[in-house]
Amino acid sequence: MEKEELIKRIESNKHDIVMRVRSVVKDPITFLNRKGAADPAYFNDQSGNNDYFRQLADEIMTCFAEKWRNPKDSDDDQLRQMRATIKRVSEEVIPKIQEVVTYYSSCVKKSYYFSSSPAGETAKNKMAVAVKMAKGVCDDLLTLEPMEEKRENKNCFKPFPLLASLQEVLDDIEADVQYQDEYDLSKIFVIGDAEMFHNRVLLNIKENICNHGFGTQRYLKKHIWEKEVFVKTSISGNNAIISKSNNGAAFKGDINKVFDYGYYYGEKGHNGIGMNSAKEHMLLMNGDLEFRNSEVKGQTVEYIIIIPRGDGEI
Repeated sequence: MEKEELIKRIESNKHDIVMRVRSVVKDPITFLNRKGAADPAYFNDQSGNNDYFRQLADEIMTCFAEKWRNPKDSDDDQLRQMRATIKRVSEEVIPKIQEVVTYYSSCVKKSYYFSSSPAGETAKNKMAVAVKMAKGVCDDLLTLEPMEEKRENKNCFKPFPLLASLQEVLDDIEADVQYQDEYDLSKIFVIGDAEMFHNRVLLNIKENICNHGFGTQRYLKKHIWEKEVFVKTSISGNNAIISKSNNGAAFKGDINKVFDYGYYYGEKGHNGIGMNSAKEHMLLMNGDLEFRNSEVKGQTVEYIIIIPRGDGEI
């Protein structure tokens, strides 16, 4: 693998995994500290630990928010910088993640720490999911630098239920997520790598919707029910076509560059990696990903996933 390509691959891997690191480390303690989520018993028992683990979560996320290379340096120097940070992630950050998750595991076992309200249930669920995800996230952090050029073995792709995969990610958006013909959608299976579809495609689309659609100043103060995501699926030959549109901020950048590595546009710039990664991984699964401005009144942008259909049973 050429050095320039290796740098790009490491950067893409870092970008894709940081969303899951946040779900494991930052989101649970954030949601537990939202108004009405924690029972007073939690703060009576865990006031000091609460402050400690909030700070530890911030420290972990800061590592991933930092630039891991100076693009003005030579490729050799950039790889040296990135490898030094990867080493720090392995030796220092992963043990911190494990410490945080151990704490979350102990909290989940004490149901009385969470209020009997939607906020409390959400916080408890966030912690339970973090505990479940932690090992996979830590394992993936150990492979941030690919050792060789590896393409997915397409013969190993398997059918998986489409609706469950979509809901696992999209229902986490703080918006009114609506599925058209949900019953019919529940019967559709698609073929691919379910983990790749979740981690590399759907999470990147979700991140785009949250940051660029609903993350601008105009939308931050809107109520959840004012922010809408519409999901509909159709069948075309051997493919399932999934359309995800929303009523967030309109996209005014260059549509033709949306999937270019490093291109971004908007109030919240970011790094222009997510859509490129999502597109590449859909192509690996014999599918595709498209993006366009929506022609439906009240909706602004539309993401179109094309993925092969499969057979299966719920």
